[in-house]
Amino acid sequence: MKTSKSILIYVLSTWIISALVWLIGSYFNSSILIIVGISVPSVLALIMTFRKDKQTFYGLLKSLFNFKISLKSYLLIFMYLPMIVVISYIIMRLLNIETPDVSYKIYEVPLVFVVILFTMGPLGEEIGWRGYVLPTLTEKHHILKASLILGLIWSVWHLPLFFMSHSLQYAFVQSYGFFVAFAGYLTYTMLLSIFMGIMYEKTHHHLCAQILIHTIANLTIGIMPIVFNIKGALIQLIIMTLFTLILIYFQKIGSHATVIQHNHVDINE
Repeated sequence: MKTSKSILIYVLSTWIISALVWLIGSYFNSSILIIVGISVPSVLALIMTFRKDKQTFYGLLKSLFNFKISLKSYLLIFMYLPMIVVISYIIMRLLNIETPDVSYKIYEVPLVFVVILFTMGPLGEEIGWRGYVLPTLTEKHHILKASLILGLIWSVWHLPLFFMSHSLQYAFVQSYGFFVAFAGYLTYTMLLSIFMGIMYEKTHHHLCAQILIHTIANLTIGIMPIVFNIKGALIQLIIMTLFTLILIYFQKIGSHATVIQHNHVDINE
């Protein structure tokens, strides 16, 4: 009960603080404040963890730099989402659907990766979402249910960005209208959250893996923005759904409850 209350306090605080910072940032047209708002989930999680348990706090930080992940997991992390987009792109071409140009030259990709990592969500969010919230949810729910709950929390947290110019979410609204944009974004985020949950299990809860997946997800949309074509977006969501179902089947996710220790991170790994 105490744990559920702390998560509820964390989620509500994150929603409110981020929204307020974004509102102020939008009013003053400040990109810095937008980035600050994006960083609230991780900053708040670190503060709450430090106050509650120093050992867990240092374990959380250590997990950021734990790169002891199998080659198979690294391949999934770096290839899963780009593969979905490539397949979607090929289907679009076969169906004579207009496709976008690649947004970046190959030598620009590493720099864009770093910019996304530090300023567009991965580092600013994942210490909170999958370093703090997900481990707590898996104390009571199996990883599939926990990932779906977190996916919903994650999607709603982004809601203010749908009304703020210069954000990706606002660009979706401009293209499709709010309801279609949010429905598509919610579906994508829930599917991505399931994949991240599966990799959370496969990588023994290493936080760096979650940050890499989040970065690759944002980078993939940036490089090949087929989601701004309604048919392309639908094809991508269908392919992503099929891939997600295949992963759930082969990983047998949701077949039994996943129980972890309350300290969230194994600091001895």
